[in-house]
Amino acid sequence: MTIDIYNTNSISCPATDFCMVTTLQGTAASWDGTSWTDPKRFDTDQNGTYGAACASATFCAAVNAVGQAYLWDGKAWGAAIPVDAAAQAAVDDVNAGKGYDSLHLWIDCPVEGMCMMVDSAGSAFALRDGSWSAAMPIGLPVGSKPLALSCASATFCVVGGNGSGAVATWDGTTWTIQPDAPNVSNLDCASATFCMAAPNYWYVYDGSQWLFSGFDVVSPPQLNDVDCPTQTFCVGVGPGGYVSLYHG
Repeated sequence: MTIDIYNTNSISCPATDFCMVTTLQGTAASWDGTSWTDPKRFDTDQNGTYGAACASATFCAAVNAVGQAYLWDGKAWGAAIPVDAAAQAAVDDVNAGKGYDSLHLWIDCPVEGMCMMVDSAGSAFALRDGSWSAAMPIGLPVGSKPLALSCASATFCVVGGNGSGAVATWDGTTWTIQPDAPNVSNLDCASATFCMAAPNYWYVYDGSQWLFSGFDVVSPPQLNDVDCPTQTFCVGVGPGGYVSLYHG
């Protein structure tokens, strides 16, 4: 099976008969269980799309490099919604020769109507009741930057960053730092009492603490992404096609 779309950078499949794929250039195509739609551009200014997340076939959100969000209603993508002014300012500085780095952004939508967006400057933005919140400081340690985001529900998200203790959990209202957390470059949460972080090894969050849970199969150890559909099964992928499995 192939799809006539290039430079893909994200895929989200909330059901067996629906997936959404996005590209860096701001185009997207969806899967209905049988076939893919033709790619259509939703980011008309081609600002650089970082990815999308879908809670269902009728609710997805995408984010681009200038901090704009786009919402999918099952039929079409909506217009750009300015959310993260700092991301726009960083891109403006780069374009004006005043800066070198734009911000990276992540997004996750665990349920219809709710999404969390996080930028690499350490700010978070929540979509609830049709509106995006103002910037919420996550509060990671000085020198740490977010590297991963996962939300298991509307009241539970985790941000992982570089450095010891650079992990924060969201309870629907506030962010709380986890001081004993490992360095986290990628993670996935199946519930509020189960998250898997896999920077180099398996670390499990049980709702109160992070526990070392074993080595992966990659040598030297390194995992680039992890997905946990349940609390007892996770898959991690590393360079060179290496795959590591976790059975709780």
